[in-house]
Amino acid sequence: MGSSLQGTSGEISAVTNPDVERPKNNWDLLSPCNCASGVAVTKQVEVDPHIALFQLLDDSDPIVRHSAVRSISNIGVSASRLAPALAHLLKDESEDIRVAAADELSKLGKYAAPYISRISDNLCDVNPNVRVATALALGNLGRYSVTSRAGLFGCLSDECPAVRLAALRALSSLRRCSPQQLCLSDLLEDDDRSVRLEAALEATRELAELGSSSDMLLPILADSIRHGTDIERQKAFDAMSLCMKYAAPSLITVAQLLRYKNEHCMKAGVNLLATLGSLGAPFVPELEELLRDPNPRVRKAAATAVGALGETASSCVPALIDLLHDGDEGPRAAAARSLGKFDKHASLFLESLTLLTNDENSDVRVASCQALHNLDSSALASVSTCADSGSACTDDPPPGTSGMFSI
Repeated sequence: MGSSLQGTSGEISAVTNPDVERPKNNWDLLSPCNCASGVAVTKQVEVDPHIALFQLLDDSDPIVRHSAVRSISNIGVSASRLAPALAHLLKDESEDIRVAAADELSKLGKYAAPYISRISDNLCDVNPNVRVATALALGNLGRYSVTSRAGLFGCLSDECPAVRLAALRALSSLRRCSPQQLCLSDLLEDDDRSVRLEAALEATRELAELGSSSDMLLPILADSIRHGTDIERQKAFDAMSLCMKYAAPSLITVAQLLRYKNEHCMKAGVNLLATLGSLGAPFVPELEELLRDPNPRVRKAAATAVGALGETASSCVPALIDLLHDGDEGPRAAAARSLGKFDKHASLFLESLTLLTNDENSDVRVASCQALHNLDSSALASVSTCADSGSACTDDPPPGTSGMFSI
């Protein structure tokens, strides 16, 4: 057995012979007997983990090599020593190790800079997982990998959508380090939804920097809100919010989100309308129509959107009042909550709203309570608290309540 660990610290305390000669290297410490007389000793060994893991990078078993790659960067090895070792593994026969090496190199910043060319070579690797990892690594290295931009552009036409997506994300990162506009027109029509979304996000950011937007991006974003994962929906919503900031309201097809029979789309539409305020006026006629939609979920979303717009959508108050008598509890509750935003029109609906506090559905009862709470006190004061039955009001509480409802 070799002595590659020679020179690392070792400490032996002899049980029977305190003058026993110290061994020459750490491998000798593995022997159960370590003195001329053959008497066993108790040993306390410190093996250098850095050297041990570096040795495992050349292990014959790829599983061991992979484990060493993932472990070695977490034990305090200096980046200057680690970078060349990882760069060597970029050509390992195991695709998992090539992936791991690229990923670990991406964490080394300037110490990986001398090996950008080697990393970029793997953009042409036969394995798509390696190409993905390589593109992401170059993106993570930011300004140190701007010279790899040409190779990343080539990956935008890769046959694997995951590679195209990774390359687009990497180029987006590099653009922030070294501004350069991307040609996104083809990617906006990509067959893969994730690629289309990423292209739309990047286009939104580019246009926002110019103080403009484009309504051609909205269908792509809406599709991701409708069919995407939770993360994709959040990204699309953020991008659509950015579009709202710069695009003319007439160009924003937010109302279409409310028409989708999809809770995520309707929620996104409501939240976006809430950001418009008075700029949401062009959507009011559309909302009035949606308040009468055959689908109760659409009616509910439209009622919530009217409340989000507030007085801008005051023409929808009569339709909201009609929804207080809707056969579905969802629209009833949404209408009640929204009417709580229209103090100036309280005399039109206060009686109906109050009656909902006895609704058979608990959500509707809660919504009516919240609406009454939100109305201005002057609006409530304008209506008598006693029923107009011709009999005098009394301060006596209802039987059995012991005064718990008295004010």
